Amino acid sequence: MSTKVSYTNDAIQNSERDTVVEQAVGIAKHELARLADEECWQRAVQCAAEQSHGRLQWLPMSVAYGDAGMVLAYTALSKLEPNCGWEYVAHRHLERAVRFYEAVGRRFGFGLFMGLSGLLFAACYASSHGKQYRRMGQTLANHLVKWLQEWLGTTKQSELPFEAYDLMSGVTGVAASLIRADEDFGGVYGALTDILDWLISRAQQGPMGFCTSAQDARPYIPYARSRVINCGMAHGVPGIVAVLAIARIAGIRRPGIDEAIKRLSDWTVSMVDTSGPDGWRMPYAATVCGEAPQSDPKIARVAWCYGLPGVARSLWLAGRALGSTELQDFGAEALYHAASQMAIDPGKYSPTFCHGLAGVLRIVQVFAADTGRDEFTRLSHILTKAIMSSYTRKNPAGFQNREDNGQVVDNCGLLNGSAGVALVLLSARETDEMRGWDRIFLMH
Repeated sequence: MSTKVSYTNDAIQNSERDTVVEQAVGIAKHELARLADEECWQRAVQCAAEQSHGRLQWLPMSVAYGDAGMVLAYTALSKLEPNCGWEYVAHRHLERAVRFYEAVGRRFGFGLFMGLSGLLFAACYASSHGKQYRRMGQTLANHLVKWLQEWLGTTKQSELPFEAYDLMSGVTGVAASLIRADEDFGGVYGALTDILDWLISRAQQGPMGFCTSAQDARPYIPYARSRVINCGMAHGVPGIVAVLAIARIAGIRRPGIDEAIKRLSDWTVSMVDTSGPDGWRMPYAATVCGEAPQSDPKIARVAWCYGLPGVARSLWLAGRALGSTELQDFGAEALYHAASQMAIDPGKYSPTFCHGLAGVLRIVQVFAADTGRDEFTRLSHILTKAIMSSYTRKNPAGFQNREDNGQVVDNCGLLNGSAGVALVLLSARETDEMRGWDRIFLMH
């Protein structure tokens, strides 16, 4: 591993920091209050459909862009401001998401960001650790367990598409949801351990256990010409490392889990380029042409979904699970390098979560809390101010998403929209009751 970076410690006055936190929370509350109005929310949804030329359609059961995601935002706000009625807004969105699932939900799969496990996660978070929505949660969990048993019984391929095992659509995301569901509602431990054992068994091959054909990889990596291994948190090996580590930290013991975490995290570290003239870098993927995977020359952006920030969190969790301060320190260094690059010109990034400022800010927030290091507090301050400067009250969505093709969209959802940004800004004043929403992003 690399020599430690020299951290700068230019202090921020407490009064200035507190002012920025209050401003951030105020903007977040204002945006969520606007979207709580059905007419305003519907206008934003309609604008997104028009601006994206029909590609962006609201899906009620979706955490990424649907009512299930709004449940997380309004539940967090209700925990920050109890007895202000925000829980009723969350309830309205949850009811709409469940009704949609009951009508046509199975066609959208069991994935975390679009499917049943995401809806289950939203119900878990809204339940306040099982105190509410118990019957609903147990019903959704039972459906998911049955579905998983069918899937695991038919999955025998040596190579699978990313969607089979990744965080967003595959069993990594399902495992993240079930860890929470087991804590809140129970009855899913067997299904959870089946998934973990499946991931561990594939990890016996190292990263090659998650190798994908060029054809299956192209929707995510269009330039793929050979087999690839995805290096992003959202679709690749770092997400698997993170969910196995979270399970281990939660006290779940499975044969081979420590070895799987170490094998995959060591390989992930080997993919980080620490010699670049502009700082540390991470490829989108590793190509597999011979026996061993080779780092792809295409460098990933600075983001949660791909690139160093998401990888940094994955490695820190692995270090905690394994009791390795060296691995945790490497993760902290990686995030410092990446977030410092973003802080040089934050205005060129979208303010949103998946591939923008909010996602990196959330990672910086949790590193600041976990490590107590001043440099992460400073970076959090810089990124928070950059996000606030992008807020425009006159737009249907106060935080607009800048898509890869340059199109600006009034997305009001969680993954790529203003609800997700607001949730991160609210977390600048995070309470114990609020914690846990970011499990869908594998932060804890």
